[in-house]
Amino acid sequence: MRKKRADFPNADKLTDLAEVVRTVKATILVGTSTQPNTFTKEVVEAMCQNTARPCIFPLSNPTELAEATAEDLITWSDGKAFVATGIPADPVSYKGVEYIIGQANNALIYPGLGLGMLASEASLLTDEMIAAAADSFIRHYRYHKARCAGSTTFQVCG
Repeated sequence: MRKKRADFPNADKLTDLAEVVRTVKATILVGTSTQPNTFTKEVVEAMCQNTARPCIFPLSNPTELAEATAEDLITWSDGKAFVATGIPADPVSYKGVEYIIGQANNALIYPGLGLGMLASEASLLTDEMIAAAADSFIRHYRYHKARCAGSTTFQVCG
């Protein structure tokens, strides 16, 4: 059952993204807002309190509209975040590890949503459909994370 904002005792504070992340114990963040710098250090640190490997995807483009940079996300999460962006991003070096940053909007997120729309003959992409796609993605991610323990990139392992 999905909760509504009014279901939470701190509903009046749930206009602040960091508070939302803390309250709902978010483990995945998908940015499509075109609001630059929305994914702040406070938001990322809250995500890291909820899970060992948060998924954080600032997908808005062009670059100046992205919710955060890949470098900031890797740094603020101490290298723990699984990061993909909506724009091409250079690899990020942090504490001796090179993180390869994938471009998720064109390669992963949007094609799946588009195919789902076509397959279901939907005429409108609803919030519920996006939530179902996010739920499906995180199940897929967790499955492959278990098979690829220790990997810093999202990949299909033998």
